[in-house]
Amino acid sequence: MTDALLTGHPIVDAEHERLRLLLNELLNFRDTGDDKRCAEKIIEITKAVVSHFESEEAIMEELGYLNLVRHKEEHRTTVIKYDALIEDSKRAGYGNNFANELTAILVSDMIRADMDFKMYLQDE
Repeated sequence: MTDALLTGHPIVDAEHERLRLLLNELLNFRDTGDDKRCAEKIIEITKAVVSHFESEEAIMEELGYLNLVRHKEEHRTTVIKYDALIEDSKRAGYGNNFANELTAILVSDMIRADMDFKMYLQDE
């Protein structure tokens, strides 16, 4: 079922996979207590998230996705939550709460926020 949820547009799917791998790398660094590598990985993830949102929105616009405005709003909400979590982690560290919240933010976008678009692609 997870594969079906994650399958949509090949470029979007590839970007989701890259974010998943980066997140796993970050969690591995967190588990070893390597805060310096965590901070470096967060910078890489942040760039990948921004690039992904821009790419995804361009693809959606090109394909005439009807809910693009709502989807862009969801992206903005995700970025606000993501930025707040990163700022909190600079003070509080990269504990279990950080890992759980970061995973929830990114997975929420990759699955929940993109489901309408994936359904739209299937209907086209």
